[in-house]
Amino acid sequence: MLNLQLSGVTSVVALGAHPDDIEIGAGGLLLALADAVPDVRVRYVLFGGVRSRHAEARAAARAFLPSADLTFDVHDLPTAACPAIGTTSSRSSRMPPRYRRTS
Repeated sequence: MLNLQLSGVTSVVALGAHPDDIEIGAGGLLLALADAVPDVRVRYVLFGGVRSRHAEARAAARAFLPSADLTFDVHDLPTAACPAIGTTSSRSSRMPPRYRRTS
């Protein structure tokens, strides 16, 4: 196990494809960070997921990290509709125009 020094960290950006991905993927690290730096700033960035779960995700994050200064960026990318860079996909035509690649 890595021995991470978290006391100097004051903010972190956590990226997740769907609600609860951040807690599943980095929950232990976030809890350790909140323990070491109680007022740490955490910016949650969620790229997609069912809209009805966005409020649930915010509430869960606040319960998970009650002493952290939390902010949220929640986007509505369609689930499984994001093609990899350099590939084409028929699914990309279903993406909202603002998320489509132009080149």
